[in-house]
Amino acid sequence: MISEFISFGNITLKLNLPEKTAGKNLYADFFCDERVPDYVFNFSFCDCLGKPDNECVSYDFDEFIVEKNENGCRYFYKNRGCHGFYAVRKHVYGSDVIDVRLDRSISGRLWTRIILNTIGIEEIAVRKGGVIFHSSFIEKDGKAVLFTGPCSVGKSTQANLWNINRGTPVINGDKTYLYPDNGAVYASGLPFSGSSGICKNKWMPLDFIVKLEKAENNAVRKLSSADAFFTVLNSCYVPFGLGAQVSEIGGLIAQKSRICCLSCLPDGSAVETLEKYMQKEKNQ
Repeated sequence: MISEFISFGNITLKLNLPEKTAGKNLYADFFCDERVPDYVFNFSFCDCLGKPDNECVSYDFDEFIVEKNENGCRYFYKNRGCHGFYAVRKHVYGSDVIDVRLDRSISGRLWTRIILNTIGIEEIAVRKGGVIFHSSFIEKDGKAVLFTGPCSVGKSTQANLWNINRGTPVINGDKTYLYPDNGAVYASGLPFSGSSGICKNKWMPLDFIVKLEKAENNAVRKLSSADAFFTVLNSCYVPFGLGAQVSEIGGLIAQKSRICCLSCLPDGSAVETLEKYMQKEKNQ
């Protein structure tokens, strides 16, 4: 058994693995020395993962099936392009120890990505009082600026424009871990990056959440309390059975954050427009 520790934001995970994983270097920033974990994951290989009990299946997602009973849930992770499953995660309610069984065919080619995909990071985030937020995340003056909105609206484009025109680092191109703490909201990088491939292990206070809209001219407006709440909620990943908790956490984040809408062009002029708005907000 090989024990590894992963840490980001206010979360530490202990991974007990049956063998070394490949591709660890891609997420090297997130591995850390031994420390007290919030959750322990016990991974093992299994010759037969079984099938969900149809009478207990609560939801069938694209990537996994959820089977719920009075004691907890089992998550069956689907093989893409073929039948069957490659992993089953079992979580007993109230326990901080989680078992994950892996199909034995994976042995010898166990990628770190497979391990990360099966830990249910969205659920862990909520149980720690935070949320996984769909956004591109840049660091500006030691604080986080997040670009959010529907798919293909230009989140990565705006983050890259800030990097090119202002030298602001991109911390994550696709996801952010947001969590309130001591009256403030913090943003943390995650070992998940979507197609951008950018994922750095840094955490910092949240400065602005910027909802993006495509437009023929650049303009920024401050969102009302209701629009800010729905902007946050629409960008949160909602784990199975935890919708009420996500709504509560999202409401707190919206209440404590500066949230605006940027209607913009996909060029450097959008950077200048948003920069002027943010400076004006800070001076008030």
